[in-house]
Amino acid sequence: MRPAPAPDAPESEVSETASALLTACSKAYDDFELEEIPVIAEEMATHVLYKLGAEFLRHYCQGIWLKDGHPRFYRHVDGFYTKLLARMEKQELQPALIGQER
Repeated sequence: MRPAPAPDAPESEVSETASALLTACSKAYDDFELEEIPVIAEEMATHVLYKLGAEFLRHYCQGIWLKDGHPRFYRHVDGFYTKLLARMEKQELQPALIGQER
């Protein structure tokens, strides 16, 4: 498989690389239920992907952190989800308790 082209690569190289990567991975999606191949691409490749038949869905952003690398942020996120789960559990229990009182 070819390495990704440099950010300043000519369009022909970007086109060849994108086409080669899509061809190489297409067999893995033969039995995929959506009949489409999900692709996440750098901005520089979008025009080439459009020429190959791609359709833009949305911008994608992902964040990853390690617990030991950002302890305050990890505690913040953990606290947020702990409160969210507690609220969901409380909402699930309320109808059950009301039903038992009758």
